[in-house]
Amino acid sequence: MRLEAALTNGEEFPNTLKPDLYSKNKVFRSVIGIDRPTFIPFISTSRTTLISGQIFFQHIFDYEMQQGPLGPVGMPDWENNAIGTLLIKAFLVNDRVSPQIITAYDFRAHAVVVAPSLDWIFNNHLKLTLGANIKTADRISNWKFDDCRSCNPWPPFTSGPNYAGDPFAAYSRGLGGLEPLGRFRAGPIGAAWKENEAIATVRYSF
Repeated sequence: MRLEAALTNGEEFPNTLKPDLYSKNKVFRSVIGIDRPTFIPFISTSRTTLISGQIFFQHIFDYEMQQGPLGPVGMPDWENNAIGTLLIKAFLVNDRVSPQIITAYDFRAHAVVVAPSLDWIFNNHLKLTLGANIKTADRISNWKFDDCRSCNPWPPFTSGPNYAGDPFAAYSRGLGGLEPLGRFRAGPIGAAWKENEAIATVRYSF
C-alpha cells in the first residue's frame, strides 16, 4: 500500500467570475494505491497475477461557482474529483506472454478508458506488443461550461446592450459549450473520449 499527498499554492485556474478570467488557488492532491500479487486459478495456478488499484483525489480551495441565466459561471474544474485506476497483469509461459488490462474512471466527468494489451517475447530477439485504447463517456452535456462569450469582464466597455443589470458590474450569463473551458470538466479521459487507438509494435534486437 502506498499513500502520497501534495498541497500547492497559487495554481492558476480559469474563472469566468473574475475580470481577468482566472484565479489562483490552493490545491490538495492525494493518491492511495494498493498492489497485490494474487493467485487467480483460471489464469494460472503456478504464477501470481498482479492486481493494482489507485484512487487519485483533488480538492480546490476557495472554489467559486454560480448559476447564471444561461448556465454555470465560475471555475470549470470540479471542486472535488477523483479518478480510479485498476491494473490486472498476468505472466504466462515462463513470463514470455504477459496479457494485461488497465481501466480508469473519472467519477465527476463519468468518463472511462479501457486499455487491454498483450506482450509476447517470441525469443531473445523478437518481441511483439498488441494493444488498444478505448474511451467512452456519458452525461456529456454536463461538460458544457461558460466560455465568456456572454460576459462583461471589463465594465462598462464590454457591457451588452440588452443586459438589465448594472453595466459597471462584471458578470457572465453563462452561455458556453464544450470548447474551450468545457474540456476542464471533461477531465483527461473525457477530453480525449473520441480518440480510440489500436497499437501493434514489433521489436527486434540484433
